Amino acid sequence: MLGKALAIAFVILLAVSGVQGFLFYSTVIYPADIGKEWVSRAIATNDLLDMSKYLINALQALEPYHGNPGWPFPTPDSSYDQIKINIQEVVKNCQIWTNQTGTSFAYQQAVHNLVDTLTQIHVHLMIANMDLWMNPTFNPIGWIIDGPWIVLIVICLILLIRELA
Repeated sequence: MLGKALAIAFVILLAVSGVQGFLFYSTVIYPADIGKEWVSRAIATNDLLDMSKYLINALQALEPYHGNPGWPFPTPDSSYDQIKINIQEVVKNCQIWTNQTGTSFAYQQAVHNLVDTLTQIHVHLMIANMDLWMNPTFNPIGWIIDGPWIVLIVICLILLIRELA
């Protein structure tokens, strides 16, 4: 009887967790991932005008995100505000260097340096986006669902220990 109840609880929690995860990802994480992918697109180009356009798209996608989702130990690396400031600096540098010809050494060196900077920004966005999952402010339902999962796991472990004893 208890085994059936646990199986039903497991299936219900699995369904609720799946639906909640999908809804949370599609409404909170996905838009931030779009911003991250615009940064990826900027890294992949050798044209500073295109790089600037892609980064402006990234800034637009990241506009609703503020503060630091890193919880409980936030670092500057995962601050959306700091990431957006860094992206704005790269856009300014793109615009400064566009007066050079694309074949000049200075232009190619600028592209190389900006790609290095964007690679770090991309990593910071990945960290910030992962932190969104664990932040109770952004994902309170996920934390509420964790409680029943923990109780269910503890009950299963207790039953397993009794069975083995």
